[in-house]
Amino acid sequence: MTFRMIKPRIAILALTFFGVGIFLPILGVVMRELWYALFFLLIWLFGFVPMVIQCLVKRIVIDASGVEYITLTKRYKMSWDEIQMVGVGYVPLKRPGSPRWIYFSAIDVSLPLLSAGIINDKYFMVHSRETLIDEIKKYWSREIDGLNAESEFERLRGDGRKFT
Repeated sequence: MTFRMIKPRIAILALTFFGVGIFLPILGVVMRELWYALFFLLIWLFGFVPMVIQCLVKRIVIDASGVEYITLTKRYKMSWDEIQMVGVGYVPLKRPGSPRWIYFSAIDVSLPLLSAGIINDKYFMVHSRETLIDEIKKYWSREIDGLNAESEFERLRGDGRKFT
């Protein structure tokens, strides 16, 4: 099953927001202010193109053979035998209310440094959602690290009590 890197509702919101931005360059052309149109077109391109790539191109495929991370230029695959740890964490670690991510790691670590920029052939991650967790459970018989913790802080503390 294929999953996009970010949640579908976030992708729709982001693409809608950036998609509406094309009206500023069009308005500049209509008003015959070509510098205005060119300026906003460049801003729009620098914002919209990366958003499209993030929302529509980057994805993770989970199946019986393993987990595969796919972008325009990269393709990493780990079989279920290679994967040492599957877990849930937060990026950045110390910000309350940040979204959960699911990571797949071929190296056994007690607490990986979660960052969307640390994606390689031994470690990658995707925004967490229930359908993704259900799909992982079909093929992963071991525990998903941090899945039942309310927050990363509780998981680090280890006793379930909240920090005050």
